[in-house]
Amino acid sequence: MAAHSRNIGALRTLRDELTTFPGRLSGSLRDALAIVIALVTTMTLRIPGIALALSLLFLLQRERPGLTLRSAAQILGGGATACAATLFWVQITDGTDVARYLGLILGIYSSPLLAWRLALCRFSSLSLVFTDL
Repeated sequence: MAAHSRNIGALRTLRDELTTFPGRLSGSLRDALAIVIALVTTMTLRIPGIALALSLLFLLQRERPGLTLRSAAQILGGGATACAATLFWVQITDGTDVARYLGLILGIYSSPLLAWRLALCRFSSLSLVFTDL
């Protein structure tokens, strides 16, 4: 019985998300046009990395230009921080392959944990529980 009510709740949430509202069609057409222009341009010029470019276009599209700009700044800031951290680690471990490898492993395993903690602190009502980690 609980599974049936959960399915009903999920279907109701899906229906609420897909209901029409003013501006939805124009926003969808704007997004589709941006993707088509990016695809035609990159395929014509044979630019590698089309998958990343199109996924970033989908990720950046928001309802308002201010939100789009903020999202773009967050992605750019994250990329710049990753590049700076990588260059810093390469300078510290100059000539030591084992230390570079250990730094790579540490970065791979600590990034999801840090992202998970930040997401919990930002979006959860239990953020006070995780402040002293």
